[in-house]
Amino acid sequence: MAAILKLQRKYPQFPQSEIFQLQDAFRKLDVDDKGYLDEATAIKATQQSERQSYDVVRQALKEVGLDSSRRVELEDYVDLISKVRDSSPAQKNLSTGPVRPAGSNGAPTVSHSSRPSLGGGSGGKIQVRGHTGTHTINEDERVAFTTHINAVLAGDPDIGQLLPFPTDSFEMFDHCKDGLVLAKLINDSVPDTIDERVMNKPGKKIKSLNAFHMTENNNIVIESAKGIGCSVVNIGAGDIIEVREHLILGLIWQIIRRGLLGKIDIKLHPELYVLLEDGETLEQFLRLPPEQILLRWMNYHLKNAGWHRTVTNFSGDVKDGENYTVLLNQLSPALCSRAPLQTPDLLQRAEQVLQNAEKLDCRKFLTPSALVAGNPKLNLAFVANLFNTHPGLELKEGEKPEIEDFDAEGEREARVFTLFINSLDVQPAIQSFFSDLRDGYILLQAYDKVIPGSVNLKHVNKPPAHGGEMSRFKAVENTNYAVELGKQNHFSLVGIQGADITDGQRTLTLGLVWQLMRRDILNTLASVAQRLGKRELTDADLVKWANEMAQKGGKSSRIRSFKDPAITSGVFLLDVINGIKPGYVDYDLVSNDPYANAKLSISIARKCSCTIFLVGEDIQGVKHEGEATGKYYQLGDFEVYTKESANGSNEYGILLITDVIGHRFINVQLIADQLAANNYVVLVPDLFDGDPIKLNRPDGFDIQKWLQGEYHKNGTPHLVPQVDPIIAASIKELRTKYGVKKLGAVGYCFGAKYAIRFLRAGEDKIDASYVAHPSFVAEDEFKAITAPLSIAAAETDLIFPNEMRHHTEDLLREKKPLPYEITLYAGVEHGFAVRGDVSDPRIKYAKEAAFLQSGLPLT
Repeated sequence: MAAILKLQRKYPQFPQSEIFQLQDAFRKLDVDDKGYLDEATAIKATQQSERQSYDVVRQALKEVGLDSSRRVELEDYVDLISKVRDSSPAQKNLSTGPVRPAGSNGAPTVSHSSRPSLGGGSGGKIQVRGHTGTHTINEDERVAFTTHINAVLAGDPDIGQLLPFPTDSFEMFDHCKDGLVLAKLINDSVPDTIDERVMNKPGKKIKSLNAFHMTENNNIVIESAKGIGCSVVNIGAGDIIEVREHLILGLIWQIIRRGLLGKIDIKLHPELYVLLEDGETLEQFLRLPPEQILLRWMNYHLKNAGWHRTVTNFSGDVKDGENYTVLLNQLSPALCSRAPLQTPDLLQRAEQVLQNAEKLDCRKFLTPSALVAGNPKLNLAFVANLFNTHPGLELKEGEKPEIEDFDAEGEREARVFTLFINSLDVQPAIQSFFSDLRDGYILLQAYDKVIPGSVNLKHVNKPPAHGGEMSRFKAVENTNYAVELGKQNHFSLVGIQGADITDGQRTLTLGLVWQLMRRDILNTLASVAQRLGKRELTDADLVKWANEMAQKGGKSSRIRSFKDPAITSGVFLLDVINGIKPGYVDYDLVSNDPYANAKLSISIARKCSCTIFLVGEDIQGVKHEGEATGKYYQLGDFEVYTKESANGSNEYGILLITDVIGHRFINVQLIADQLAANNYVVLVPDLFDGDPIKLNRPDGFDIQKWLQGEYHKNGTPHLVPQVDPIIAASIKELRTKYGVKKLGAVGYCFGAKYAIRFLRAGEDKIDASYVAHPSFVAEDEFKAITAPLSIAAAETDLIFPNEMRHHTEDLLREKKPLPYEITLYAGVEHGFAVRGDVSDPRIKYAKEAAFLQSGLPLT
């Protein structure tokens, strides 16, 4: 009763009877008798009882003095009802533009009662006041992004029940506070960025998420957004939990933008080659940011359509709808007419343009009002989606660009360094690493961020204000200054001049930026060392610490250096995290797949608020140096790589059966060339019909789906019924065309299975086989061999572990007197014979020794 009297004194506008009624209503909502409600429950209940809109109730709740737990207790609930009924404060703090009636799909409809000027309307601005002041939210963007989230996350097992979010309220923002929606959105834009198994979710283990759970989730969101290249500055987990709408909207846009523009890549769309202008090299074209490529793409189609206009931006040049009308007509003349050009009312014309886009299933992001207002974000998103769906480009016959693979020189490092420099909030952000550093301007900004006060801004040449490139003279002045600053800070820059950076010398540019990044890391370590009372921390100190952390968590894994192959399994990294944060690693999730373990370790580290620029692939596979000298030709339905023997003799031949990376992997070809240099004629068939696994597997890749052919353009599996005929045809080719008298097989990983299968009796029998780190070999395949077998095994191999190796020895022992050997290589892992890091002396030795082991007993 005392509580009721206290409430009545504080809120005299409520009679005592109504206070009792509010208390009863509160208790009914508090089904678990916790003494408080969550914000969502309080808002929904107040909406119904007070017949007010979601946003009015939500804004009123913001003005209630909730503590950091964000729990709505009885007094808070009464205060909320009071503020909603006295709605003027809430209404004043929720200032919107003209009210638009909701359409049938929940989105605002557009009134055509007055014709806007070419400049468009306000774009639906909403003023929202929060703890940090008043911020403007663009209503068109809110509607577009909410609609996008509803579409791409529909049916999600964790949040699907919350969808669709209303597009005419701020409810979507409130559901972002626990991090799940944003994490799912990141994985939609860049699949597999976050291992969702580490996210805190309501369920059996956690009944409802508290502030700590939400903070962990949002740590993952923030660090993962950085990891995919978003500029995440001045936003933290607390900002998301406190639902700071303008920051969340900005983050959502960056995530969506990353997904849309990430697909505008000449590696994915070689047909972009046709957009090169006269005299322009492919290298120059690749320097263009995605936005410029999209503008180039639009102008290409407009020119081919005979249209007199061009576009230079995603705002004023498109908001009258004319260029869109012609573009859509050019992409699909049968579906999209130019009739909108005859419509004088701009909003009506915009609606007709979007109706044309809908015929191409591309009515996304833009509304008529956003189009006419010239909203640059939404127009960019619309055009990017249109390109990704209907590029409308074709290469001419014989026109095929020479495009470097992702693993070309320095590309892996360049990706990490790009994310690092962009995380420093340089302006403009790097799009093309080597090109964007050539004028030194961004590089000098990075210096000033890492070593504050080191750069005298008076000595820095800035790019022209009107756009365009800096003159070479000024660019070299900047890069010379950058090199000089490096030397002043004891960087190892022997033989490097500013002109090398300006000329885009990859190795030298990477070397300088690596030392800048290392200095940034050392700055952090120096502060740690100071707290530990040490002068500095060395690599040996870090290795020792990591081993101690693994041991602290009760694990026995250890590394000797940062090049230790034990790191590549991902397990050691998980053991270190387990020592730092006991209970964070669920070892039920740890598997025999090093790639999956690496991704898991990265996501858990981000959960601890660590900034990680690596992806899972960075912990695996190394490409060797050299140039292949063999040739390709077509053998029936498949391609082969071949190299004739150094002595010209065809007496001895080797069928090299590859791992899943395939016959065009340079490491495999270099091994083939080495075998040929030892007087074997070598044939390497394409086992996968042009569908090998990339050395750096795409996000979300599932090897079982690949084996079943789900990624293949024709659905062709990569199983025994498909591979056996390729092996048989290759054996026949070596025996007949080349006249090989003694034929051996060399099989790696996937290929080892077939090198062993064809040791069986039969016309297509192989005379001897050598295999390294074999995968998926069945017991009956070992039992069926009728010729010598040599196996090179890795000390650490989750696919061919110790127990399987010992069992294989037992099986082969039963085949005596048939010769066999199994050699175990210490300190190496699965894949060492093909993909081992030869910069590590132990791996280099093992790889070379394993190659010598492949000298098959054919004589």
